[in-house]
Amino acid sequence: MQKAQGELRKVYGIEVVTIPRDRITNDSTNESSKGSADKRYVLLNALELEKQNIISNPHQIEEYGLLTIILAIIFMTGGIIKEIELLEKLQTIVGRDRRKPHYLFGDVSKRLDQFVKEMYLNRNREVINTEAIREYSWGERSEVEVNKLELLQFVSELMDVPIDSWTSQYQQATEQ
Repeated sequence: MQKAQGELRKVYGIEVVTIPRDRITNDSTNESSKGSADKRYVLLNALELEKQNIISNPHQIEEYGLLTIILAIIFMTGGIIKEIELLEKLQTIVGRDRRKPHYLFGDVSKRLDQFVKEMYLNRNREVINTEAIREYSWGERSEVEVNKLELLQFVSELMDVPIDSWTSQYQQATEQ
């Protein structure tokens, strides 16, 4: 496997990242895949950013722009957020109206499902007083692909606040 990984990286600029099954949440897997393997693999583009053609499809801007906002919200709120709080913050930030699709991002609920399936987000369900509550956190792919310091820089510029003002997030980002 290591030889194949080396060749993929050298020839195609692809890095293979292993995600153990025990780190995959119950909502990001489907019933048919349970018990089928102990690990999952994610393919990442290992080329330098300047050499990448990240946005080849205009729909990717919409898709991953929303993901960036969601990851920033989760990161800035301590790493986990209830679904209702996430949707409220999205409504505040991007003017999302729950009754209709967003003009740029489309159906946000479907996008959340997509990000969970793609392992950018983890979604867990908790039952509190007979009420099912969904919570979101960063998925394994986000942990591998997203630079927290760059994300914090984005938030700092957006909020016009020095990056080191966010002490716990700054510490976490610099330890990445």
